[in-house]
Amino acid sequence: MSMNRLIRQSLTMFEEAAAMPFEIIRRTWGDQSSTTGQTVRQMASLAEGMATMPFRFTRDFFEDNSMNQAGQTAPAAGGQPAAIEAQQPQ
Repeated sequence: MSMNRLIRQSLTMFEEAAAMPFEIIRRTWGDQSSTTGQTVRQMASLAEGMATMPFRFTRDFFEDNSMNQAGQTAPAAGGQPAAIEAQQPQ
């Protein structure tokens, strides 16, 4: 198992742990029939998004790095991978 994969799995677990209190709040006080319940549900969703955002960004960073290390070439200026552009006659 690669180091990037272990880091991504760890970040996913931390993200789920950070989201857990907000999920509990939504399930406990998030009654859709009252205005207060709807407000609590919306605020819990917003707070959950803010709490989990750093984990998602970091996990996405490690996913991008693993793709680049897997041998995929980034598109060059012409929109084609650099390996294809190098083979085309000028």
